[in-house]
Amino acid sequence: MPENLTPVQEGFVPKEPLGDEAMGNLLAAFGNNEAKALALISFKPGVIYTRGNMRRKIIEAQGDQIEWEITAETLFDYCSDSLSPIGLVTREMADPEKGIWGYEITDYGKDVGVPLAGYLLDFSLNYRVSLSQLLGPTNTNSDNKSRSPLNRVNIFWELLTRSLPLRQTDLSDNPDIDKSITKHHLQYLGEERVVTYRAIESDKPFSIYRLNAERPTEQPVGYRENKTHVPTLTQEIYSIFVENPDRDFTFEDMITQLIEAYPLKAKQTKLRHLTEKIMAYLKKQGYLVQGEYNAKNQSQIDLDDEQRRLLEDFIDIIHSFQSGDLEFLEKGQKLAQDILADPEKVTLLMKKARNSSSRFNRIGRSELVSLVYSIISQHPGITNQALREKLKQRGIRLVTHTVDGLTHQMEREELIESIKEKTIKNFFPRAEHVGLEPNDPVIETEII
Repeated sequence: MPENLTPVQEGFVPKEPLGDEAMGNLLAAFGNNEAKALALISFKPGVIYTRGNMRRKIIEAQGDQIEWEITAETLFDYCSDSLSPIGLVTREMADPEKGIWGYEITDYGKDVGVPLAGYLLDFSLNYRVSLSQLLGPTNTNSDNKSRSPLNRVNIFWELLTRSLPLRQTDLSDNPDIDKSITKHHLQYLGEERVVTYRAIESDKPFSIYRLNAERPTEQPVGYRENKTHVPTLTQEIYSIFVENPDRDFTFEDMITQLIEAYPLKAKQTKLRHLTEKIMAYLKKQGYLVQGEYNAKNQSQIDLDDEQRRLLEDFIDIIHSFQSGDLEFLEKGQKLAQDILADPEKVTLLMKKARNSSSRFNRIGRSELVSLVYSIISQHPGITNQALREKLKQRGIRLVTHTVDGLTHQMEREELIESIKEKTIKNFFPRAEHVGLEPNDPVIETEII
């Protein structure tokens, strides 16, 4: 047994398997954040950690390559807001004379929290996704059922135990899934490639096309409509399908691709009309096949082999842990201690936590507006959806309505202008530079 490893308390046997509510509380407390889990396993039983001591332990655990110089305030907030409310740690007076207080791990934290943290941190080390990407943020003002972690666990269970693909509406059969935010979870999980998710917005067309594997060998003849002959656009659209043989395209997807490849097309007033006609024409000629989405089937959820392995491993941890098996718990404690003793592993985990942290990923409004203006200048005609993707590639995650509101305000400030084609806006730069005050309010960039 490694030095300092605290075994499961002698005689400790859960009275009953850990219920879903308790499991959900644990996942909401630290299961969706590597830094919180590391903070929990860093506690040595019987020691009261003050702000400085707690931070010092986390910093030193990263060794020579410190990936995240996390603040003492952040760590104390983890304790007060997440770990303490469910009894994993308790606030204690470290020096009564000086009025210095700190936090100490409880038996529940040691015997239950640390083993689970060990398994989840080990899981994070073995997969590309962070715990936050997998489980989502904790909504502290929500009831347990509405919190992201427990909702995601229930969604994963459905995907692993039912015939795929599923529709979003199929998940409504599970009473433990909060249906009001299911779509939000699926969109985010799809973006992070945890699952394969495709959906059509209620106000968008249902038509989806992909390349036909049994298409004609010769190149398609250019589409002709009355006196309009557009062979070049026909070839450009067909080439995009050929370059992306496994991808489904809506009309909006194709327009976005065309404008990114050929920015001047953004000002073509008939681009959408011709794109719709050409895609339907290529389908009729046998070059494309139409997807299965319609008024009754507006979404599809599936898993590829990698995604299935990831979710199976995660759910196996959850179910095995809930059984309360002592040998399993002891293995979890050993995993936790081994990870804490390995600076390379701690550093990697802190990097994943940092990149997912709303505290770390904050940007002032003026800086964000400057960045958005720069992206629009580089990609004239870009849509809000494509803009959100460009920001995401730069590590900035904004919810859809935030991007919509930002571009709307930038239009009002005459920094950008747009051309609206049906329901889609294409944005163009209008000003030569962005002049905003440096002390604008901070915008949180984590998806909530």
